[in-house]
Amino acid sequence: MQGKVVNDTQFGRAMKELGITLIPARSPQAKGRVERLWETLQSRLPVEFKIAGITTIDSANEFLSQYIEKFNSQFAVKALEPETAYRALDQNIDIGHILCVKQKRTIDNGGVFSFYNRHFKVIYKETNPIPPRTKIDVLISPVFGVKVQYKNTVFETIPYVKPQKTQKPKTEATERKPYIPPDTHYFKYGHNLVKRLTYEDSDRDILKMLEEIFLRKYA
Repeated sequence: MQGKVVNDTQFGRAMKELGITLIPARSPQAKGRVERLWETLQSRLPVEFKIAGITTIDSANEFLSQYIEKFNSQFAVKALEPETAYRALDQNIDIGHILCVKQKRTIDNGGVFSFYNRHFKVIYKETNPIPPRTKIDVLISPVFGVKVQYKNTVFETIPYVKPQKTQKPKTEATERKPYIPPDTHYFKYGHNLVKRLTYEDSDRDILKMLEEIFLRKYA
């Protein structure tokens, strides 16, 4: 039985691009430090808010900016080894193109793609390096806006408004004259000109035909 394929979150995708292995903690016991932090804050903050007379979100945010320093001075613990354990970022990596939102889209023949009911056109310096009908990564960030990544190359984009289809002018409808059948038409006066055929006459003709076929021909 094959396992279910789980798509990465935006955070998981960014960590993977940075070469960081995530070790998820699937229980409160596996993330004790942060759980103790939330327990401390959830126990102390309501009391601190009540003492400071805070009743709105804006005043609470303003209070927290000062409370963080007070909280750290009382509960923070200095590291035994103050040297950083983080690796230096490679100079070829643009951190802004990783710490952003990425979504898949398909580009059309003119280098245009649709994104949230809007159209964007990819800017190329020379020839179009992205084949039509190709999946691309759309990069969204409040820093640089909307960009496109194809393989390892990132391209700028500009908003694009697709031209509306020109509608052919409507031709004036010609006046249609009603068809007037001639007087000789059967449904008008022609039935008076044609001899009516009764059922007796038609039956007699059919019997005569059958007699000629079966009695005379095969006699």
